[in-house]
This record gives sequence, structure tokens and C-alpha cells, in this order.
Amino acid sequence: MTEMKYKYKRPKDFWFYQIVLFILIGLFGFIILRESIKLYFGYTNKALIMLIIFILIILGVLFIIYQIVKIFNEYDLIDRNKEVRINDENAQVEIVQNSIKTVITKENIKHVRIYESWAATYPLGYFKYIEFLLNTGDHILITSFTLPDFALNLKLILKQSNPTKQKKFFNRINQLLLTSR
Repeated sequence: MTEMKYKYKRPKDFWFYQIVLFILIGLFGFIILRESIKLYFGYTNKALIMLIIFILIILGVLFIIYQIVKIFNEYDLIDRNKEVRINDENAQVEIVQNSIKTVITKENIKHVRIYESWAATYPLGYFKYIEFLLNTGDHILITSFTLPDFALNLKLILKQSNPTKQKKFFNRINQLLLTSR
């Protein structure tokens, strides 16, 4: 019997992105305020266009970092205190979270979806999760923070259930799934 155990591990860069977001908001806010004051006292069309372009670029960078922070928090909410045990012999997955045990076998799986990021670069490339839709109507989510490589670890179960893969740029978790977990 081969049983593999995986436990949720918060990524090392979890706090880094939150700190960077706040630093960039403060820094860019200061720069925009300073440039706006300079523009007020020495208005030119060229300076206005440069300020608008600068603001748009900054908003784009802040939006991406904000989305990364939101994904970290969503994945943390889903997988905090989660332990996954995969039993190859019985082709079952046992999930223990907050003293609640759930056993998934290939017989009680209705459908499996694997969500991957089509931006395969770091940090967006490792935001992946798997959704099990069970015959009972329950949705069970496991993120890559707990189970790093779905295809290898869940080989026997996924082989029988024929999973569908969906790719998204920001691999956010559907809010309905967050509330029903």
C-alpha cells in the first residue's frame, strides 16, 4: 500500500507581495502627488500626457500585484490546516481539514476540473487548483499549495474521471465555491 501525505504549506513569498503592494501604493502615490503639483505650477501638454501614461502603467502594475495578493488569500482560506492523503491501492483521496475528514473515491466523483494559469511564468504559473464535483453535489477544492502536482499525485483517480482543464490568466476561485467549501 502506498500512501502519500501532503500538508498545506504557505508559500514563502506570501508576505512579500503584501508588503510590496503597500510600499508601491505609498511610493507611487507620493510620485503622482509630486508630479501633479509640478504640473499645476508648470502646465504643458507633454507633461500632462506623460503623467497620464505614468499613472496608467502604475495602475496596471498595482492591479496585477493586487490580484496576486487576492489569490494568495483565497488559496490560504481554502487550504489552511488541510492535509491530503492519497492511497494508490484503494484509489482514494482522504482530505482532513479542521478535524473534518472527507474521503473521495473514483466512484463518488461526478466531474473533475483542473484550473491552470495560462501565464506560465512566476508567480502566476503556480496558482493552480483542482475542483472535485461529487455525486452528492459537493465541491471540494485543493490548491497547488497543498498538492503541488495534481496529475502525478492523483493519477489513478484522474484517469477514471476524465478531468477537464481550464486555463485562466488570474486563477481566482469562484466566490460561490469559496462560500460552499
